[in-house]
Amino acid sequence: MAQTVTIPNIAGAETITGPWTFSGNFVVPTRTRKLFLPSNILVQSNGTAMTLTTQGTYPDSWSQWPMVTGPAAAPQALYGGFMVPVDYDSGGEFFVWYSQSSTSVALWRAEVNYIERANTNDPTAAASVVAASITPDGVVNQTQRDSVGTVLATLTSGNWVRFNFERDSAHADDTNADTIRIIGIEFSYTARQSNT
Repeated sequence: MAQTVTIPNIAGAETITGPWTFSGNFVVPTRTRKLFLPSNILVQSNGTAMTLTTQGTYPDSWSQWPMVTGPAAAPQALYGGFMVPVDYDSGGEFFVWYSQSSTSVALWRAEVNYIERANTNDPTAAASVVAASITPDGVVNQTQRDSVGTVLATLTSGNWVRFNFERDSAHADDTNADTIRIIGIEFSYTARQSNT
């Protein structure tokens, strides 16, 4: 059943509050959705070699990439990609899920580009570079989730998004000498609940 509300004769002065977007003569409810990419589907793309490790015992196990400090010319990086979901409406924010033994600041960067569904298969130039200095919550060896930043590119359902996620440990803002264990990358976006 469609979850839309018809607004007849809506005037420019009308105001509607709440998680809604306009679609023609309809108001479509929206919500935040999350796409999680676990570390075992990410591939190392740069820096000193890392070994993907597994913690725990199946079915309560998970994989993690240990990112350490390194030279600025070759920061350790992970590569991944996904197709923009069919219910995508707007936005796009990257989060990192990690654990570490320190409470010092780490600097993260995500370089993002995408391939459009069009007559060409050529990818666009890097559409967005997001970066954030993250201060852990002070609890060591505990799973944490922090925002790396919002993607500024204009995405469309069906785009193939590619990202290179790295720890810029040689940057002055990164004061963390600890190995940071990457559990996964999350992409959060605004989704339409119905578009009919």
